[in-house]
Amino acid sequence: MLLSYDDVGANRRWRLSFRCCGSRHESAVAFVGRLGLHDMIRFIPLSLLATAALVFAGCSTPSHSSFETVVIDPNGNFRLYVSNQSFAISPVDIEVFLDGKRVVDGSFEVGSQHTIEVFVLKLSPGRHKIVAESSKGHAKLEQDFEVTAKTWAALDFWYYPKMVGGAGPCPRHFTLDVSQEPIYFL
Repeated sequence: MLLSYDDVGANRRWRLSFRCCGSRHESAVAFVGRLGLHDMIRFIPLSLLATAALVFAGCSTPSHSSFETVVIDPNGNFRLYVSNQSFAISPVDIEVFLDGKRVVDGSFEVGSQHTIEVFVLKLSPGRHKIVAESSKGHAKLEQDFEVTAKTWAALDFWYYPKMVGGAGPCPRHFTLDVSQEPIYFL
């Protein structure tokens, strides 16, 4: 089905029947609602193809590291997310120690930078110390943090040796973000 500018009605300025956020003009959903049965049947394969493309192009599952997602205590109050954010070193070895005990030891693929391993642990409320190390990545992090009833933390390894787009080089390092509320990833 080919659309002319007259077919898209209020969206005739746009080549496709999409609108910008906040536009007061008719939306693509309203346009699709005006299509006849014959047009809808021809529209379905295209929408299925577009949906499949979005699903397969989105966040990938881990390519997989040397371990499956580990649940140390499914009822634990501390959720640790570990990720490799470096295309320069993939996989990268990461060891994580909590209060001197090793809780993570594995190889982490960068994937699409949305490859995140989850570790659920039971920690007592109070101050704790996390140490993250990578021999291949030549990085180490030591940081104290507070655990309350429920705590979430994201540990990421970063390294970019050269300029990429507008970003400058990024040295080898870990970052740790700790939150008393759930952490969500895009």
